[in-house]
Amino acid sequence: MTPLDPSRSCGKLGELAMTSITTQQPMRIGFYLTHNFTMIAMASAIEVLRMANQLSGERLYQWFTLSENGEPVAASDALEVRVDDKIPSQLPLDSLIVCGGVQVELSCSSQLTSWLCQLDRQQKKYSAGSALAVTLWQKRG
Repeated sequence: MTPLDPSRSCGKLGELAMTSITTQQPMRIGFYLTHNFTMIAMASAIEVLRMANQLSGERLYQWFTLSENGEPVAASDALEVRVDDKIPSQLPLDSLIVCGGVQVELSCSSQLTSWLCQLDRQQKKYSAGSALAVTLWQKRG
């Protein structure tokens, strides 16, 4: 993932640190799915978290899927993914990964950028892929 220049954005993209591992509570990670997101990126990330839980015998990670309106989101391969919440989410997230894909510029709404700035003010960590990161940076307020 290519982070935004943190000195020129409202967020700390690319600073996804696994800090909850030493606590009893699992690290809660949100996956915000944009329209036409790349399924393989999301599935690969979730699979690593699932395997870590399985191999450790503990629940180190918990994940949630999010969309702008709480409705299922179609990936670039046309498969739809059911989501757990809409934005702005009230889920107790430790980190957020914004999953982009094809035509990300159409998915970067003012609601999304506003929510990311809100997360930044709460000192939450979030990350996005390179094309999406650039688009978010260009659309920041």
